[in-house]
Amino acid sequence: MVWLRRILLVSVLLVLLTVAGGWLWLLGRAPQREGERVLTGLQKPVDVQFDVWGIPHLTASNEADAMRALGYLHAQERLWQMDLMRRVAQGRLAELVGEAGLKTDKLFRTLGIRAAATRQAEALIRQGGPVREAAQAYVAGINQYIREQRLPVEYALTRSKPAPFTVVDSLSIAGLMAYGFSQGFQEDPMVSQLSARLGPAYMKELVYDWPGAQTTPVTKPPLKPSAASPAVRPDPVTAPEPQPAASVSVAMARLVTEINQSLPVPQLQGSNSWLIAGKLSASGKPLFANDPHIGFHAPAVWYEAQIHTPDWQVYGHFLPGIPFPLLGHNGHHAVGLTMWENDEVDYYQLAQDPAVPGRVKERGRWVQLGGRVETIVVRDAAPVTLHVQLALHGPVVNSLFLAMKDSPPVAVNWTYLDPRNRPFDSLYAISHATDLKSMEQAASQHWSPGLNLSYADEDGNIAMWAIGRQTLRPLGVNSHQVLDGSSGKQEPLGFAPFAQNPRYVNPPSGIIYSANHPYPAALSAGGITVAGYYPAMDRALRLSQLLAPREAAWTLQDLQRIQTDVRNPVAASLCQSWTHQLDGTRLPPTEQQLLGLIGRWQGDYPVNSLAATVCDRWKGELVNSLFADKLSAEDLLVWRRLFLLDKSLYGISRNPQSPWWDHLRTPAVETRDQQLQHSWKRTVAGLTAQLGPDIQQWRWGKVHTLTHEHGLGKVPALAPFFNVGPFPVAGARDTIDNQYTRMETGGAPVVSGPSTRRLIDMAEPEAAVGINPIGQSGILLDEHHHDQAALFATQQYRPMWISSRDVEAHQASQLRLLP
Repeated sequence: MVWLRRILLVSVLLVLLTVAGGWLWLLGRAPQREGERVLTGLQKPVDVQFDVWGIPHLTASNEADAMRALGYLHAQERLWQMDLMRRVAQGRLAELVGEAGLKTDKLFRTLGIRAAATRQAEALIRQGGPVREAAQAYVAGINQYIREQRLPVEYALTRSKPAPFTVVDSLSIAGLMAYGFSQGFQEDPMVSQLSARLGPAYMKELVYDWPGAQTTPVTKPPLKPSAASPAVRPDPVTAPEPQPAASVSVAMARLVTEINQSLPVPQLQGSNSWLIAGKLSASGKPLFANDPHIGFHAPAVWYEAQIHTPDWQVYGHFLPGIPFPLLGHNGHHAVGLTMWENDEVDYYQLAQDPAVPGRVKERGRWVQLGGRVETIVVRDAAPVTLHVQLALHGPVVNSLFLAMKDSPPVAVNWTYLDPRNRPFDSLYAISHATDLKSMEQAASQHWSPGLNLSYADEDGNIAMWAIGRQTLRPLGVNSHQVLDGSSGKQEPLGFAPFAQNPRYVNPPSGIIYSANHPYPAALSAGGITVAGYYPAMDRALRLSQLLAPREAAWTLQDLQRIQTDVRNPVAASLCQSWTHQLDGTRLPPTEQQLLGLIGRWQGDYPVNSLAATVCDRWKGELVNSLFADKLSAEDLLVWRRLFLLDKSLYGISRNPQSPWWDHLRTPAVETRDQQLQHSWKRTVAGLTAQLGPDIQQWRWGKVHTLTHEHGLGKVPALAPFFNVGPFPVAGARDTIDNQYTRMETGGAPVVSGPSTRRLIDMAEPEAAVGINPIGQSGILLDEHHHDQAALFATQQYRPMWISSRDVEAHQASQLRLLP
């Protein structure tokens, strides 16, 4: 037995040494936050003070030095994230993951983000000036880190190395951000398909601005229903199956959905922002709130940093890989963003000349398609050649689908690809604006994606501009469908000038807010609502309630309560209206108890709610019941990810005679009552199977959880090391605290939400507060890797220090970068 104990002791020691060695190996990759480091190319030293949250506060003698230092800091904490984003954007993921990345690469090569970024970089180099100097200094800082320092652990695990960064790479990351804003890649094909299959009777309730439908989004909760009426099955439409063009575009929508689900980088989803004028605030100065909604991810989306030079000061939220902040504030003003949701993507079907390959009819005349050849490097396999065809409207997507390459060509027209788009010029101008007038001028330079730029300053101004190019279309053209690109009759008429974009500037009400809902038609060019992919009005309606006129002056604490609000009265009204279709006297006692909870529910989503769990599951089951027989499983997956689904559910629920209640694959005509009763039974059975028969265990926090998933965390063996969570969280997909879930029935894991929460009183901007959903650092085992995750999950905030006094008081370390 002595020999056995010795063997066990040696084995334990070897394991401990291995673990200790691995720990030390990982610690050797920790970011440097103190001491000195020579940074080639600096003109003068740059001092970097790191506060207790790991936020760097840079002081430089000039902007180029600040940008070079910032690039170095981004690389030492977020290199893997930056590398992954440029790979995805440029269609170079297969270089890293092999054939598993081919679908993604082919999509992004076809869309041409890298080609657009190359054009943008060439224009930037030609024009010279401070934007070029800043962009080049930034990538130089990144490359010094790549050359000299130990790489993050992800590179060892994937047996890869990063290539040097270029300005094209930075601009490609900006293009990836724009791609994430565009629901049109998915929505237009699906609407076209359903329109062809089902006809206008169905579409009038599905798409709120469909010809003959409502002219405004549904903004009221469903009415208490009258006596049950049977659904109506419309006559069969003349074209029950989609046309070839619809098939190509639908395949594209399915592909985009499939790829978006598996992308190792976060996607953009929505946002909130609101501003309160000084005349209504306790401080006498404007109040500012912003929380952009983006897919949760490890590491976090934003990298916070303060930059101070003799000519420029900003506390910015940077997307790693891009040298200019997208969000920011200083002693004078604050800037935030939400998604405008305007329509920037259109599909065009072209007529193909059967006698001449590559010849199409486009805009009324026969032309030869252009193109480019892309070579995709594939790890552990031979390179793949992709022939991308280019029409006047944009890239042709048929080649992505072998079975459809001989179908009539379908081209994608995307505003972002317009050669006049200069993303870095507009970002630089916005981050360097000094007052209301220069901010509006900077905003006018922005091209794509469509955004709402919110602004408040210490001079008392509040404003929100819709920025980006608004496509003008001929009267009667429905941009929700695949359009005719051959005749020339459905061509865009150009872009509206920025002066015609919707905006609020110091409105008399003293309050401005955005929850991605459309601007009033009166504020838009031509007096019509701008076409777009707007979400349901739930958040906007709740904000209108919470920001209603009142006697008491507004404070930052009031804004915090609003920003973390988890009530959705529309959801409560919707669910309660469904209960009227159930005969409660015939239900078991447990189900009667649940109906009583729903009847008293006000739409709150705290982690201990039972009604929230039941109503969310009921909604998912009803979606299955309404749509599953009219859509394939693939297409239903797409629909679950569209804002259109929420809006249509409200409209359908209000109409007991809606054709959507009927199952097309059964001989009987189903009614609303039958559908609601059936989905209720499935709800109770599903929750019982998932959480057990004790309904007291059906708490919202049991199914509504947040996990910050790392790209490598998709590998089960690596998930415990790279993922952060799960955390039970309050909120829901349509509450102001927008913890977004997909409308599915097997639970409610959160996939996106506030990428940061920021609150600023312009009377005291140095007392601003915010939060990062996980932490500042992307380096495993670093102290700031996930030190904010628990705070975020419980709706807490931390300071965002900008005054030298506060930075020094909360300094944790200092790094000096030397020439």
